[in-house]
Amino acid sequence: MEDQMATFSDRMEAALLKLAEKLSRPVPSATPVPVTLVKFDPHVPDADIEGLCKLTDMVISCKQIVGVDLILALTNALKGRAASCLTKVNHEDLTWPTIKDLLLSTFSKPMTMQDHFDGVIKFQLGKESAAQGGLRLWQLIEKIPDVKMPDNVITGFTISVLSQCNDAIRKELNSSIVHDKSQLFRVLRSISLKRKQDELEDSGTESKKPRLSVPFRGNCNFCGRIGHRASECRNKNQTVIKPAGTSMKQSQHGSSSSSITCYVCNEPGHVASACPNRREKVKQAEKTTNIKAVNVCSKTARGTLDIEGMSFPFVFDSGSECSLIRESQSQYVEGERSHELVTFRGTGRGNVCSHLQIKCQVSKQDIPTKITFHVVLDDCLSECILLGRDLLESGISVELNQENILFKAKAIKICENTTLVLDPDLTDTDLTGSDKLQLLEIFKKYSRHFTQNFPNTRITTGELKINLIDPNKTVQRRPYRLSPAEQQVVDSKIHDLLDANIIRESSSPFASPILLVKKKDGSDRMCVNYRELNSNTIPDNYPLPLINDQINKLHGAHYFSTIDMASGFHQLPVHEESIEKTSFVTPTGQYEFLTMPFGFRNAPHVFND
Repeated sequence: MEDQMATFSDRMEAALLKLAEKLSRPVPSATPVPVTLVKFDPHVPDADIEGLCKLTDMVISCKQIVGVDLILALTNALKGRAASCLTKVNHEDLTWPTIKDLLLSTFSKPMTMQDHFDGVIKFQLGKESAAQGGLRLWQLIEKIPDVKMPDNVITGFTISVLSQCNDAIRKELNSSIVHDKSQLFRVLRSISLKRKQDELEDSGTESKKPRLSVPFRGNCNFCGRIGHRASECRNKNQTVIKPAGTSMKQSQHGSSSSSITCYVCNEPGHVASACPNRREKVKQAEKTTNIKAVNVCSKTARGTLDIEGMSFPFVFDSGSECSLIRESQSQYVEGERSHELVTFRGTGRGNVCSHLQIKCQVSKQDIPTKITFHVVLDDCLSECILLGRDLLESGISVELNQENILFKAKAIKICENTTLVLDPDLTDTDLTGSDKLQLLEIFKKYSRHFTQNFPNTRITTGELKINLIDPNKTVQRRPYRLSPAEQQVVDSKIHDLLDANIIRESSSPFASPILLVKKKDGSDRMCVNYRELNSNTIPDNYPLPLINDQINKLHGAHYFSTIDMASGFHQLPVHEESIEKTSFVTPTGQYEFLTMPFGFRNAPHVFND
């Protein structure tokens, strides 16, 4: 037992001596890993010394590179003329800030004033929101040196550039009033830019569905064979030569194939889609500016029409959209002439064209009306004149019997559901006795010319035409909020204006809001806020009459009377090209005025004229 313990102690002592010998040996130091910097070559066109310096700042501050290690890292990173900059630095000042200043002063490209403005004018939105793009553009404008612009100028500059980048931003900014930076970014944050193409690219899906490989079992529209389409036909680009003594059927398909006949020209050998005559007809139809149907019935009414003191035989047919006149008779008709290419369908076997229109006044049974006649060749009409259903649109009703045709003027309803109550005690006048009664008799005689609602008549001495300062600028405003009671008032007034044919439903790009204003009697007046439209309208300058001249005109008069036109502005029509500019929007719809609205800039001048 003692021998074993002695042997164990000797072994332990030998193991400890070996361990102490290994621990006393020097440990070799680890080889440092060199740091690699971003390479820079000034001869590369896209070399950016400023970006290189920013990245190098991050690496040096993180790795704590100094001394020889810094020189080795920069020697591997700098190429060409940039490497020679290391030899120009004093060895005592061999630090990264010194080398950085030398590189920036040597290779940085200073931006000129033109470069700053080019960056602003050529600004484009990336995959960012409207607010982020606006902030980036704002910062570009602020970086322009030697130019100190106030916020309202920068706001206008930003709106102008962003409006050219995106239509959604342009529409939203034009529909809002923006004066400062806070209002601008409040509007930009509410804009959601839709980029369907970017979403498709990010998701990796294709915009088109794959086409199923199903065999085509129909006939070719070019050669008539089964199994392929006309776009895949091999005979389409081949010239078919017809040998002598053979038919077109045999030359293309052989004796066994079925015959092909074009239903346009009734010629064999081709189908309608490849017919040369059809192509000519399509080209001719594209040149026409207007097409009208003239379907003459077998039983028509005939009579005599008076034009400028001359009588012309006519035939009336409500199946025709317009009225026609023979070319030989048109030279005796005087009126307003216009030249427009109009094509008529239904007269004869083909289409008939008219290049001359005459608008003149005609009369039948002492009922005058104005009709536009289209001049056609004499062979196209059985009578001198064909009256169409445009006669009915001019306010004339027609009664037909077996022998005659009778014209009747439709009664014009001047006032609707109104009755003029003439109470002598309530009539405000300075006349007394028989003079007052005589005045009341005059009122009763012309009572149908008075109304208590909107007028239904229109004057023909003038019309309203809106000329814009910037034709490309539109007004697009959201409707104002209305309470339920106010909404009922607006709906009632809209209904009355529609019945009076003062307004109509609209889809115009212009949209001005409406609001209700209290009258003196407590009732509500619906007004359209045309402030933005008025600011973009060319004003009509007209002189005001001198009050002294007006007073001099009253010299010698003893009785004075005034006539107040009911809704006088609504009796003046609006020019056809200006109707869409009068459009206004309510919480329930959009409408446009057919007559002159209240609140427009040039309305008083047009009304006085």
